[in-house]
Amino acid sequence: MAANRKQRRRDRTPGSRQGQPRPAGPASGASQSAAARADTRATRAAKLQKDGAFDAAAEVWRDILAGRPDDLNALQHLGVLQLQHPAGELDTAVKLLTRAADLLPGSAPAQMHAGLAMLRAGQLQQALSRLEQAVAIKPDYAEAHNNLGVAFKELERFEDAGASFQAAVRLKPDYGEATRNLEGLKNLLQADTQTRRRADALAQANRHGEAAELYRTLVQKRPTHAKLRYALANSLHKDLQYDAANAELDAILAHDPTQQRVYLARGMIAHDRAEYQDALASTGRRSARPIERLSANPPVARQRAFQPAPVRRGAGGFRASARRRTPTTR
Repeated sequence: MAANRKQRRRDRTPGSRQGQPRPAGPASGASQSAAARADTRATRAAKLQKDGAFDAAAEVWRDILAGRPDDLNALQHLGVLQLQHPAGELDTAVKLLTRAADLLPGSAPAQMHAGLAMLRAGQLQQALSRLEQAVAIKPDYAEAHNNLGVAFKELERFEDAGASFQAAVRLKPDYGEATRNLEGLKNLLQADTQTRRRADALAQANRHGEAAELYRTLVQKRPTHAKLRYALANSLHKDLQYDAANAELDAILAHDPTQQRVYLARGMIAHDRAEYQDALASTGRRSARPIERLSANPPVARQRAFQPAPVRRGAGGFRASARRRTPTTR
């Protein structure tokens, strides 16, 4: 018995006692060593980034990612660095921070940073989705509410933008950026309302060139606002600036090709330029004859003549339709 116990003791290796881990093999040791080196480099890169040495920090983060492509620390730091750096690459920021957010679907900061990168890159709908996800994960995340408000504002959803800015200020009363964004939005809407009223008044007074200038300032602020751009095109048309009017109408159709009244407006411009075949193509009418004898009320009669309803049997196209629908003058 004693001999057997001695033999078993001799057969044991130093790391094989019960409850004691075995020593790591060569592969595990190399992995641990690489992780340790990455941690050391990450600490150095984070300090460089904090001190504003962006180029040096970026080089270290890239070196880490070359060996560990899904290193979350490196993905997030290098992505944020691209947003901080004056010459940062927004496409790179979006790629890195989106990857980090995909690896951390339940992290509100990860979703918020991905949304911020998309917002800076002009990817508004994608940014909106990420920022809404961040707010859903962490409803008291003031920074996410503020960035969500910026996304709403860029999409011209001003009521939603105001609500988001207000939420950010309510959650963090000393949040200066959100406070400035909220005040800026209020001032923008107030100033735009006054400018729109002046432009409408000038258009009503047949001062179409001046009205067009005011409408243009509004369109520059809100380029996807179809009603404003249509009002600009209408004033340009009445000011006989046909090419400029068509350019504005084309911009509306590029954003929303279903705008029927825009095709009608293009048809009226083509008709005024005696381009009757183009007028026919724009309006879908079956006759390309010019509209004549509209002395009673030319603008109203012409508008009615370009309605998309089919021509009645035996009618003479634009000409007959105009005669039939023109108000009589007593």
